Amino acid sequence: LSCVNSICFQWTNQPQIWQLFLERHFPVLDILFAETQLHLGSRPPPCISLEALSPKALFRHYATRNNVCVIDCGSGYCKYGFSRDGVPSGSTIFLEYGDTQHVVEDPACVEALQRMFALAFVRLGGQIQGMPFMVVEPLHYVSSNTEDTAKRHVSRDLVASLLFKLTDTPRICFVSQALCALYSIRRTTGIIVNLGFNKTSIVPVVDGKILRNFVISNRLGAGTISLILSRFIAAREHQWNMSDVRKIKENLCFIRLDPNDQEVPPPVPFSFETDNGPMVVHLQEELYVSPEVLFVPERFGIAESGLGEILRTCLRGLATAVPDRFDLLSTIVLCGGTSKLTGLVARVKHELNGVLTPVKHPTLGTTFDIPMNILVPPMAESPWHGANMIASMRNFESDWTISRAQYGQFGPLFLNMMFE
Repeated sequence: LSCVNSICFQWTNQPQIWQLFLERHFPVLDILFAETQLHLGSRPPPCISLEALSPKALFRHYATRNNVCVIDCGSGYCKYGFSRDGVPSGSTIFLEYGDTQHVVEDPACVEALQRMFALAFVRLGGQIQGMPFMVVEPLHYVSSNTEDTAKRHVSRDLVASLLFKLTDTPRICFVSQALCALYSIRRTTGIIVNLGFNKTSIVPVVDGKILRNFVISNRLGAGTISLILSRFIAAREHQWNMSDVRKIKENLCFIRLDPNDQEVPPPVPFSFETDNGPMVVHLQEELYVSPEVLFVPERFGIAESGLGEILRTCLRGLATAVPDRFDLLSTIVLCGGTSKLTGLVARVKHELNGVLTPVKHPTLGTTFDIPMNILVPPMAESPWHGANMIASMRNFESDWTISRAQYGQFGPLFLNMMFE
């Protein structure tokens, strides 16, 4: 009892302890943002009373919120788990779903997708019984052209039919990976730069709606950096494996501000295991040359447009189409594991220097430069965090999901109208 009294006394007299507790266990700002700003498609945000937004009401809702099974499908990995968890429970490699060159209707792809879902369900155990599902869609068929739209619809219908077939889930929700990443930093407007495993996508979003006419992508990503890096270190007479390559890429690689800089940084030691015991090698040029494939792919014999080029193309198009949306033009969000590379933010800002011409203020009449804010979500799994925010909403099941009965009655047409 004396111990409890002591703790209560400390909490009462040190508000920062309460603040730390609330920030870690009760994300009130995320909940307020989701409840007041997020909506599906063209539906307006729900009208919620001030009483329902009180701290007490929000805490009560957050403590009793529904648990949702989340499947986050990227361009190389599929992560799965539950919305009440801060991070995914597990992941599996699944290149077929995110591969833009793969035909969705291919029986082999359908079989691979079914195996992947079955593996995830076995690992998740019996907890998924009767639980709603949320599928975070990969950025593989995002643009508005006829071919991408058709494949996007077929892919969504295939996933919905498999989930209703393999589980007893009563409801399913589909949300784009780009929207989830944007929501994770509590914004509904911005340009998402998703650096995936084998694809980089530029996805502009205005008020929670993807501007599909301006989506641009290339086939460069984390896997491409690993490939170039492995070529460099293969020349060394040591026993390397892809795990070593991945550690080097994630922990030691960096991006230079100026690719033409002649200054050579000092070597960096890297320790790894061999059959003869631990060894230490010193890495130098490969650490900053390999990531250059994202910006100058032709230097490595890859016929793709670099990240700076596709970003500039997207920004120029948006500046012409929606010149008054300064919040869109000035907000660039980098997401994906590769977004954590040292020097990436500075390099992107350098690549975009001068791409937007000064604009005239509509009321003041003065001319000013549009500030360029390049943001990287602090959390490692930003789409997962955004998906959890949606799944925690009061109206998630009623407004964000399609029921088994609705899918059986209205079919793929209603499914794609709802989540397009």
